[in-house]
Amino acid sequence: MASAAGEAVQLLCITRIPVHIQHLQSGSDPLKLIEKITRHSSGFVRYWIVQNESLANVPVITRFVREVLGCDCPDEVFRHVEVRRGSTVVKSIPVDYELRIGGRLLVAVTSESVDSLSVSRLEKVISEGRRARDDGKFNRFRLVVRAQNAAEDKDKLLRSFEVVSVKDEKTHVHVVGMSEVPDFYSQ
Repeated sequence: MASAAGEAVQLLCITRIPVHIQHLQSGSDPLKLIEKITRHSSGFVRYWIVQNESLANVPVITRFVREVLGCDCPDEVFRHVEVRRGSTVVKSIPVDYELRIGGRLLVAVTSESVDSLSVSRLEKVISEGRRARDDGKFNRFRLVVRAQNAAEDKDKLLRSFEVVSVKDEKTHVHVVGMSEVPDFYSQ
């Protein structure tokens, strides 16, 4: 294992999910780093990568969150970014990506068609996201639906979302064009 500053190092944490760390301080004890990282220590950038993916591209994720979703998260939030294919929190629909940003923002990105998101199904998705948001102490949950015709589908989804009883001011839905969701692993 390399320990030079700035090199990416792969460690295996107790959950057996590979963790890639950048900005590793030289001479640091890897066990202490794992302990610090699992406590969400600031100053380290943590990437959870499933299936030996490439490192997540934080500038691409930052642009997506700020420009596409309209979130005005401060820079320090992006020091801790987790990206995974699929979802550990939303099980009622297929999820392309789950983003966990700075311990504040939880995002689920899906390609599920808006037509298949009935009010009852959307209610279940929002309930799962809200529960995960609250359990993980995040500030917001955002469901992002990728669509071929985003303008038309946005109106449909927003009408359905209006009658969802479990939503609150910290749950949001977005409909974006297929091309607006980047490859979060692109370099």
